[in-house]
Order: sequence, then structure tokens, then C-alpha cells
Amino acid sequence: MGIASGRYRLWHFMLGVAVLAVLFAALGVTTAVAVLIVAGVIGLPVLLAGRGRRSVALAWICWIYPMLCLGSVYTTWFTAWLVLGHRPRVSLDDPKFISPIVDVPFMTTFLLLMGIPLAMVCGLVLLVGQTVRNLANPDGRPWLSLAGWVVAILAWIGSFLVGDYLNLHTILAWYYD
Repeated sequence: MGIASGRYRLWHFMLGVAVLAVLFAALGVTTAVAVLIVAGVIGLPVLLAGRGRRSVALAWICWIYPMLCLGSVYTTWFTAWLVLGHRPRVSLDDPKFISPIVDVPFMTTFLLLMGIPLAMVCGLVLLVGQTVRNLANPDGRPWLSLAGWVVAILAWIGSFLVGDYLNLHTILAWYYD
């Protein structure tokens, strides 16, 4: 059992190294690191959830997705601020050309922003599915469905309100410049 188990672990390790090597070679270091960050933020909670709870974990990720995007935009901006030594300025400090240190959060933000439509549709489908399942099951927990609706609505609307309060339009203008 010990030798077979060790070979199995070694095979998985070698496969992981090969996948990382292909990822780094195909995308470059900064983009590959950004892909790994996004995959970790989205995929790890789903993978770590127990069987039968993975759809719930994915639903929660979809519901709080706008907060992930908001945090990523501000992370990019604060990283650029630290590298530049002053607040990034629109039309003067292009985030793509500041530093490789800024490239990783920049690409992470880009990937997360591209996933907004998918997260919105996926979150809505999972929310409706969980609501139907909880209401159809006599042992279901309808308060859990209500909590999901409240969290989803607050996260999607709240991210716009918080972003408006925290001057997000100026930071997004700098990001997209």
C-alpha cells in the first residue's frame, strides 16, 4: 500500500507541475498567476465543500461575485498607488504599463470583470433552483432560500452603492484607460 500510494502521489505531483508549466508557457507568468488566483478564489470553496454542498458553495460565490470584482479593482488601484508612490491618475498612469507587480492584480481584475455576466446568470439559476428545491421538500428550509435572495440582492446592488460612495467611477476610468 505504501509504494502504490507514493507512486499515485508522485504521479499527481508530476501532472500538476506539467499543467503549471504549460499554463506559464502559454499565458506568461503574470497572466498565469492571475488565472491561478481567480481559479483559487472561485474553485477552492467549491472543491472544499462536501459532496452535495458544492452547488450551494457555487451559488454563494455567484451571489457575492460583485464584491470579489469590487475588491479586485481596489486591489489593483492600491497596488498601483504603492508602486507609483502617488495615487494613480487617469490618462497619465496606465495600469498596463506601471510594473509587473501591478500586472497580476490588473489581469485578475480583468478576468473577474469578464465573468460578471456568467456569474449573474449562474447565480440566478442556482438561486431559483435552490428555492424550488427548498419549497418542494417538506423538510426543506425556506429561510435558507430567503437568506440567499437577500444576500444576492444586497451584494449585487450594494456593490454599486459602495462603489459609488468610494469613487469607483474614477478608479474604473483609470483602470479602463
